[in-house]
Amino acid sequence: MLPDRISELHGNSNREYCKDCGKEYIRDFRAVATYEKTVRDHRTGRKCARCGGTLHDSIINFGESLPAQALKRAHDHAKKADLCLVLGSSLTVTPANEVPESVGQKRGAKLAICNLQNTPIDHISDLRIHSKTDELMLRVMEKLNLPFPPFVLHRRLLIKTDTTGKERNQLTILGVDVDGTPVTFLKSVRLDYNRRVARSEPFVIDFRGTLEPGTILKLELEFMGHYCEPNLELSHVISQHESDEGTLYLLGYSPYTREWMTTKQDCTNAGEEPRDNTEKAEDSVLLSTAPDGLPDNIRRTRAANILPPIIA
Repeated sequence: MLPDRISELHGNSNREYCKDCGKEYIRDFRAVATYEKTVRDHRTGRKCARCGGTLHDSIINFGESLPAQALKRAHDHAKKADLCLVLGSSLTVTPANEVPESVGQKRGAKLAICNLQNTPIDHISDLRIHSKTDELMLRVMEKLNLPFPPFVLHRRLLIKTDTTGKERNQLTILGVDVDGTPVTFLKSVRLDYNRRVARSEPFVIDFRGTLEPGTILKLELEFMGHYCEPNLELSHVISQHESDEGTLYLLGYSPYTREWMTTKQDCTNAGEEPRDNTEKAEDSVLLSTAPDGLPDNIRRTRAANILPPIIA
């Protein structure tokens, strides 16, 4: 989902930001401090890659104010909404509970609430269901004849190459969100025929050679492993019109089949939407499945015979 379509009113434990320059970072781990501190101290212990400022987590604790921009966006969306669906909320925490309440009080709009316990605004709801959220949505999807799509982990990878001197080059690899926000999901990056392994962000590798069109740089990407992802071997081909902004790759991983699919995108900016989302690039790479060791939730899904198709 695009960042401007969602309002994370109570924060995101995987997101941290710099108070000095406002730069945000999305991590593939809990972006909190590893040392003991008070709940009012939001410093994570990391520094901003842009300005060197102190990074803070985005978690909102009880008694703290909600982020103004996210709250405004939520109210703006509520004003335009014809329907508000509340799933699994007691609606007792202000000011977040004012968002669905505003829809319920709006003429011509509908409010539906699904929660096991009563809520303070049940009386203005058009539909009130005492149920578990998962059980309700399974029946709704069945009624609409809509299948649940298989889970696919999507990543966006940006690769930049720069010539720093005579036959001296620098390779930069970084994860990005749809709006260009840096995303941490890599553990290490290895360049073929290069002894140095980049193990910390930013993933930068210096190497010698002539970067002519058609030159192939073979990379091995190691991930955090939360989804038992195998390493990905990716061949980056230097094009004749290499963009200064870098080359964007869309990575798709199926925890069921343990396979990666990569698609090279015709994009000049990491924050742009790809001009072609459907065609696979000629240099797309499909890795074979990895050894066993699926997460418990994936194993249970397989046992229920809910298997995904091969990633297309």
